[in-house]
Amino acid sequence: MLEVFFVGWEVRGFCAKIDANRLTENAKNLLNQHKNESFRAFAKRGLAFQGECLIFALPFLKKGTMYAIVDIAGQQLKVAKDQYVYTPKIEGEAGSAVSFDKVLLLDNGSAVQVGSPLVKGAKVSGKILEHVKGDKLIVFKKKRRKGYAVKNGHRQQYTKVQIESIG
Repeated sequence: MLEVFFVGWEVRGFCAKIDANRLTENAKNLLNQHKNESFRAFAKRGLAFQGECLIFALPFLKKGTMYAIVDIAGQQLKVAKDQYVYTPKIEGEAGSAVSFDKVLLLDNGSAVQVGSPLVKGAKVSGKILEHVKGDKLIVFKKKRRKGYAVKNGHRQQYTKVQIESIG
């Protein structure tokens, strides 16, 4: 994420988060060039950031960014081509291909298809890169004045998947 801070008195403390992956190079350069200016100086240039910053960012968004919302092992994830996704553990060896048929929403950049409940004929395919474990969570149980205390740890297993195609 590219963070843009404005120090003008009208919007003191305002922070806009813009997805840097969806911005063109011109937009990134323009944001970096003006990120430390006050709001008034920024507005004098005709770059109206009043309210939402997406008003400014929309003309610079890359056209045709395709994404899908997929149900993987009970979790709904937004995926795009060439993206790495950590999913709950999936059966399969590292390097093997995997496909997900439960596509709930499909956006090809010009049209959005919303499934009811699934988009017919849509499929997302990817490749399993590795199986990993998440951070350790400590589970501590205690009953006061009874001498009962149990401490356990849990590490969730995940699969790192690279999305290869959406369609």
